[in-house]
Amino acid sequence: ILDISKIEAGKYELVEDKYELPSLLNDVGNVISVRVQETNARFIMEIDKTLPKLLIGDAVRVRQILLNILGNAAKFTKRGSITLVATWNHDESEPIISFDVKDTGIGIKPEHMESIFGEFNQVDTRKNRNIQGTGLGLAISKHLAELMGGTITVDSVYGQGSTFYIQIVQKVKNYQAIGE
Repeated sequence: ILDISKIEAGKYELVEDKYELPSLLNDVGNVISVRVQETNARFIMEIDKTLPKLLIGDAVRVRQILLNILGNAAKFTKRGSITLVATWNHDESEPIISFDVKDTGIGIKPEHMESIFGEFNQVDTRKNRNIQGTGLGLAISKHLAELMGGTITVDSVYGQGSTFYIQIVQKVKNYQAIGE
């Protein structure tokens, strides 16, 4: 609630520093792998090996966005898979880092698509009443992505799954590819 209050008041500041993208992705992968073990789903990571190894940005907030989106996917995907795809636009002067989170979960009804990024909003509460959450994760994630010069959008087919598209602008620190 504090995060959303600061964002709304225009008092939220990102703390930029250099960070290692592989380490961040490894940490996120470990957390989500544990959550997914409680289900019959698989967690898959597809990482573009040309992604920059060192970035400058707010790693804590990037991690927060990924954990919010992947955490939701884990909540609503009881079988099948959750896939994190990480790519970039190959522009070292203004790199746009893209994270796609694809799941084979319950999906989102078309009439709820417009409101899923709203604050304190949980869709299909009757069906999902056993799933805990404040309804702030997606709203905060979207605001954070926008503070980073990016956005979050979603495509979903109810009963088949969802894909969240996250784009953020980071800076490159001495380009070296993850795969090197």
